[in-house]
Amino acid sequence: MKLNTELFKKLCDTVGVSSNEDKIREIIEKDIKDYVDEIKIDVLGNLIAHKKGKGKKIMLAGHMDQIGFMVSEITEDGFIKFSPIGGLIPFTLISQRVVFDNDTIGVIVPGNDFEKSGKLSELNVDGLFIDIGVSSKKDAEAKVSVGDLGTFESTFYEDDEKIITRAIDDRVGCFVLAEVAKANVDTDMDVYYVFTAQEELGIRGAKTSAFGINPDLAVAVDITPSGDAPG
Repeated sequence: MKLNTELFKKLCDTVGVSSNEDKIREIIEKDIKDYVDEIKIDVLGNLIAHKKGKGKKIMLAGHMDQIGFMVSEITEDGFIKFSPIGGLIPFTLISQRVVFDNDTIGVIVPGNDFEKSGKLSELNVDGLFIDIGVSSKKDAEAKVSVGDLGTFESTFYEDDEKIITRAIDDRVGCFVLAEVAKANVDTDMDVYYVFTAQEELGIRGAKTSAFGINPDLAVAVDITPSGDAPG
């Protein structure tokens, strides 16, 4: 079966920060709805696709959400302070381009304290700001608001050997589950394909959906560090 990179690219290019997975859920539901017997969305936002069978109850899960941030404050000079959503490593964020839900683009910059010390070991998220190219709080508030969500800007790259993009954690898991559902595997197992919400906030969607389904076997389809870097 040929790899459907068009679907994978769409999943990775679409923003879906934890607790705001609606667009990702819509893509997946449209893609698999004709290959399962039932689809429902629970109160937390998990997408649960059921392929009915008489055998054991199997739950296959991948999470829809990605890491990002929430606007926590806008300074008088128009810089944006933010709170992390998921595990962000502060020193890797400097000069990263970011995008908000309304497509406003910005770049993460360090504050003056870091400019003076230059010590990466002392850098934390509180010392970082997002610059969206304005010089006043009023102008910034015309583009973003406290509570708005955003994530990191990225271009999908693909060649014969690799794909480089944002949000592979865990859009690749969602992609794999969607492709398995469409493959219409011949089995008498009672299979639940679960695309979970809010994993980056504490595996919330997987916990609630597992309690609701009560499977005999559950498999999480997710990423892990490759471990092949030197050092």
